[in-house]
This record gives sequence, structure tokens and C-alpha cells, in this order.
Amino acid sequence: MYAFYFVLGVALVGLASSTVFLFLTIFGTVKFHRDARRAQASLPKDSNFPSVSLLKPVHGLDARLKENVESFFVQQYRDYEIIFAADTADDPALDVVREISARYPQIRSRIIVNGKPPWPNPPAWSFHCMTEVAAHNILVTSDSDVEVQPDYLRQVVAPLLNPKIGMVTCVYRGKNAGGFWSGGRHLAIAADHGRSSRHGRAADRDDAVASRPRL
Repeated sequence: MYAFYFVLGVALVGLASSTVFLFLTIFGTVKFHRDARRAQASLPKDSNFPSVSLLKPVHGLDARLKENVESFFVQQYRDYEIIFAADTADDPALDVVREISARYPQIRSRIIVNGKPPWPNPPAWSFHCMTEVAAHNILVTSDSDVEVQPDYLRQVVAPLLNPKIGMVTCVYRGKNAGGFWSGGRHLAIAADHGRSSRHGRAADRDDAVASRPRL
């Protein structure tokens, strides 16, 4: 009998905590979309946006690499550069980068070869090397498997016009580009990240592109 009540108690605690979790998620989602609409309506004019350096490490031929890279060349933003970094000069991703760069000569872009990473985290080493040669103070970082909308830069840089904000992050969603197992992995990533960010909104926690002088 005691075992029954113990199991029942555990089940009720689980039910209560899950219910609280559900309502936090709903509240956070509503608040997230409300704040997003307000931010969209208050975006400044193009002339008020600062110049930006986009930093993107590449390694190998990711799924949809062409589409991912090209999405950063069609940004609705007045002035930005794109810096790509690879460990070796013969990385196959660089051929894709050169092909797309040639189609958008109006967008300043360049490639650096940062050599074998001396750090345990290769992308972190690439970002460090790109930061050293970046022309602008506002740095926007992303991996090579990221595809964005044309208003991406406007959306992520706008909060940095507030002097109290020094770093911004984004909610992202997974996109299946490699079959069943890839789809499951990206669904799990998107669900976990989206849920966490919405809980942060529910708790009035600020979103945490970085401005180099503030790092």
C-alpha cells in the first residue's frame, strides 16, 4: 500500500511540474512573438545601422552549403563584409565560397587560411583569426550549416543600437537536409533551443553579434 502511494505521489509531482512547464512555455511563446512584432515595427532606417563583419568558418561540403553561404550575400543591409576561414587552402568548401562570391561582387568578401588549429576547439580558433582581420567592430558569427532570411542582419544588429546591450543571440530551428536521422537530430536541437529561449522570455531574462570593444 505504501508503495502505491509513493508511486502516486511521484506521478502527481511529475504531473504538476509538467503542467507548470507547459504554461511557462505557452507564456514565453506569446511574449516572444509579441516582443518580436514590437521590435520589427521599431527597426531604424538603413542609414542608422553600423557596418558589420560577418565571420564564417567552413570545413568540408556541408549539406546545402551553397544555399547557406548565398543567404548571407543577399542581406538587406547597407554595409557589411563577409570573412570565411578554413584550416587548409584546399578545403573543398572554398570552391563553393569563391563561386558564390564571384556572383555578388558588390559584397565585400575574403578568405583566410588559418592553418591547423592550436586550440581544442577548431571553430573558436577560426573565429579568433577572423576577428583579428575584421574591418568593423560589430561581429556577427555563424557556422557554415546556417541559412538565414534576407532581414537577418537587420534583426540581430538592431538591438545593439541600445548602448546597454553588448551581445545578441538568436532562436534557430533545425532543417532536415540529410535524411531521417538528420531530421530527428535537428528536430531535437530546435525543440530544446526554442523551449529554453521561451522560458527565458517568460522569466523576463534578456537575450544574451558581439561588439569587439565590449568583449
